[in-house]
Amino acid sequence: MVVTMNISEVRKKLMQISKQIKQNNESHTIAITRRGQPTLALLPWDLYEALVETLEIISDHKLMASVRKGIHDIEQGKTHKIKDVKKMLDLE
Repeated sequence: MVVTMNISEVRKKLMQISKQIKQNNESHTIAITRRGQPTLALLPWDLYEALVETLEIISDHKLMASVRKGIHDIEQGKTHKIKDVKKMLDLE
């Protein structure tokens, strides 16, 4: 959920906003506007970390190629049972 607030309102309420998000475990983002135009986004730290991690993953071309191949293999039924994988890896 995105809540829009102007920058002067955020300045006045920043501590209150921080406490409210932490207490209520809310995951909404605040679009901070200046002269009616969005200029900044205020978001919970967990959401920020998740976004950064996602960007790192999707920017890794080799990893994404591997993920796409894995999805394709699953769609084609090219899978192994967990007990067989454990045997192949000498984990049993």
